[in-house]
Amino acid sequence: MFEPDLKFSKIRYYFFKFFKVGIIGTWKTNLVVAVIGVSYLLVLKFPQVLFSSKIEYKGITVYSSENISEPFRFLEKTYALIQRSKIHNKSQKFNVYIVKSHAQYRFFAPFSPGSFGIYYPLIGSIFINKIDPVTKRVSRATDLRTRALYSVVSHEITHQMLNEDLGFYKFMRLPAWKNEGYSEYISGSTTISEQEGFSMIKKGEISKTGSGKYFLYAKVTSYLLKDRGISFDEFIKADFNWEELKKNYVSLIK
Repeated sequence: MFEPDLKFSKIRYYFFKFFKVGIIGTWKTNLVVAVIGVSYLLVLKFPQVLFSSKIEYKGITVYSSENISEPFRFLEKTYALIQRSKIHNKSQKFNVYIVKSHAQYRFFAPFSPGSFGIYYPLIGSIFINKIDPVTKRVSRATDLRTRALYSVVSHEITHQMLNEDLGFYKFMRLPAWKNEGYSEYISGSTTISEQEGFSMIKKGEISKTGSGKYFLYAKVTSYLLKDRGISFDEFIKADFNWEELKKNYVSLIK
């Protein structure tokens, strides 16, 4: 998932305050909340009816309300990226939903409205924020940054591949730097440019933003897999000390 900017605790506070669930809540209130919750999960699982367009390519099914210019070009790039991963196999299926507005994305990703995309591991759905159908760039409501659609989709698909390879329990326990770093590594790009990222590293500012953190996650992952030549299994299983890894990598850059 790309850089969430809204804390779950704040939403949870207002949600529980509004519905007054728990000990003081009535059974009718709890029933209403349960029905709303189940209905919402069903929409996340089966949102196809909300999208007018459907495109399929090598196991990737994309639903959209926009007519994407030359859709198979971005799908070819996406597939070329994900098949580089050791954990990709041709039998895997991916459902990707591209929303038509930032407001609609907020509905599908209420806890991460400032992200470019999100993957729900238990549900198996991938939602992508608003795109420009001509340039095929993904935008978000929180700033003016954009990312290539193929990069965002391949990033979220990599999350799904990790979940299916490791299993839900291990996937959820995977450190953020491995989960996001590997997904960025496979996607082939990051939100900020290399020039901006390395400049932030040298200034000691790389960990001040979500985009900066993800850049560093990706670079450390690339360093381990490509420069040090460790295997994917070693990368996942080894109990690396992130602070130490970060310090060593930053020292190499400076």
